[in-house]
This record gives sequence, structure tokens and C-alpha cells, in this order.
Amino acid sequence: MKVGLFGGSFDPIHIGHLIIANFALNEFALDKVIFIPASTSPFKNDYLFTPIDRLEMVKIAIRDNDKFEVSDFEVKNGGISYTIRTVEYFKKLYRIFLIVGQDSAESLHCWKESFEILRNVEVLVYRRIIDGIVKDFKVPEVLVEYANKFHIINSPYIDVSSTLVRELLNSGKSVRYLVPDGVLEYIKRIGINVVF
Repeated sequence: MKVGLFGGSFDPIHIGHLIIANFALNEFALDKVIFIPASTSPFKNDYLFTPIDRLEMVKIAIRDNDKFEVSDFEVKNGGISYTIRTVEYFKKLYRIFLIVGQDSAESLHCWKESFEILRNVEVLVYRRIIDGIVKDFKVPEVLVEYANKFHIINSPYIDVSSTLVRELLNSGKSVRYLVPDGVLEYIKRIGINVVF
């Protein structure tokens, strides 16, 4: 079974995540995409939402797509979420396609046991808009022997980020249409002021 693993903070999940996952699913003929919210990312420690809230928001966001699933593997394990542990767990079950943003792919050599990760997965890269420009993806020199493991997802360029959503929420502005309505309702229920 070909499965896309889409890990991330999802702080919160937004429409860009869903669009990218759907394009990866179609373009690479994946059987499903599993969203895996991190407990704590090794590269981020400032969260607006708790791991449990981020997990619940992903569940809400994907509930109407039977090709999307969510795993609590990293949230349940707690602590810092290293991709190698997740890959080691899921490789026993599936043929893995790791869905990552361009910036993450270009710094993948800095990840814990990056070479071991690349021995076990194909990497599906969604390109990002940086300073208003779509940058070409380049495999880092240190990973050039694994260049055939990287594949570009030909999805639309979605210039939406969780950072933008958090900034809008914090400034009392509407994030409608940037996150699914059910996620907006959840954010409101947990006590964050939401402008519709």
C-alpha cells in the first residue's frame, strides 16, 4: 500500500495542507494520506495550540475525505517528534511517501538520522513561495546521492501558512476560508476569539 505521511505542527491545519495532500494523493496514486501532528517539533517550540487541540483540528479538517487519515503516533509518544521514529513505525505497514515543504526538504540533511529516513521513503516536495517568488527546488549537495528520491508535487502555489493564520487570529482578524469551518468552530470553542 502506498501511503503519504504528512507530518507537521498543524498549528493550526489550513486549506493549503489539504490541497497539497489531495494533489499528492492524485499525482502519485497514493492509497491514502496520513496526517501526523507533532507533539513537539525539533525545529519549533512556540505553539498557539496544544498537541491534543492540533490533533483534534486535523480530525475535524479531514473527516469528510475517506482517503485522509490522522495518526496520534507522535502526540501519544510525547516529547520531541523525530521523523525517523515515525518512519521506523510506519515502514512496517506501508510503502512510505513523505510529504514535506520545500524548506524542509532543503534542510532534510539536518534532521536526525536523515540518511536512514531517505533509505526508507520517497520524498514528495511542495514548493513554497518565498518573498513572493516561487523558488526552484534544489536537492542539497550532501544528499545528492538520494536525488532520485525527491519528487515535486505539481500543486497550485498556496501562499497560506499556519504562521499567517496565527497572526490573523492574534490580531482579531478573520481567518475564514483559510481554515475549514469546523476548525474555526473548534478554535472558538476552546476560547480563542474568532472573527467570522
